[in-house]
Amino acid sequence: MKGWQARLRYQEILEAVDHLDRTGAEQAVKLLGELRESVERTFGGSDWQNYRGRQLLDAIRSATDDFRERYWDETQTWQRQAFDLGLKPFQEMGLSLNWAGINRQGFEVYKENGLHFITDLAGDVRKALGREVLLTTTGLQTPTEAMQHVKDLLGDGRAAANRAQAIVRTEVGRNYSMATQLSMQDSAEEVPDLLKMWLHASLGSTKHPRPAHVAMHGHTAPVNDYFWFPGGALRFPHDPLGSASESVHCKCRIVSYREGWGEVEDWAPALGTLPAKKGRR
Repeated sequence: MKGWQARLRYQEILEAVDHLDRTGAEQAVKLLGELRESVERTFGGSDWQNYRGRQLLDAIRSATDDFRERYWDETQTWQRQAFDLGLKPFQEMGLSLNWAGINRQGFEVYKENGLHFITDLAGDVRKALGREVLLTTTGLQTPTEAMQHVKDLLGDGRAAANRAQAIVRTEVGRNYSMATQLSMQDSAEEVPDLLKMWLHASLGSTKHPRPAHVAMHGHTAPVNDYFWFPGGALRFPHDPLGSASESVHCKCRIVSYREGWGEVEDWAPALGTLPAKKGRR
């Protein structure tokens, strides 16, 4: 695969990963909206005697369980698709990938760890909504106030929605990067000069870009080495061995690279990334 062919193919793949990112975030908000509507119906009556508390809690438990199950299934689908996208360039280079068994197992471990965040989110939502039931059934707030708090908790742009989006975006990016890294490790046996390149997110796509990640744009490293930056080192964006502060909402990616495929300035226009800083390593 020549440099210009690689750039075009990576452009298609990275756009597909970004599409998964956006679709997943939108679906997360949609599912939370449906959860909110279901919960609001439990607050719809005017009879707020204490005996209704248990009925309300049961309805909330059912709604949050349904949200967790559907969100879990959706996220598994996005994770698998992102993982498969990370393999495509190497399959198209005609390289034999013999790692599918053991590394697929590793992927399943990381996938399950990521899905635990969904269970935690559903549990936290249930706990917060249960508090609203307690306050309302004991007369410490009105049903109208309770409904407003439910909207604040589950509505677009609120804490739960932001957290749901962060889960999707982090897991999609992590599984793409992990698959790319794993496949590069085995491919390097057949392509000894294979490197990996860090690409920062598109300009304007991240509200608060990490300066260290911006500085890493265009840097290359040996396949089995780390990307070193002030304060730490990562094997790839969303490295599970790194801290959450380096992963959450990160939209950086890695791609394979070979000398002669052109400078990062040649890649940036095709990939829509930030201009590179001098001094690639």
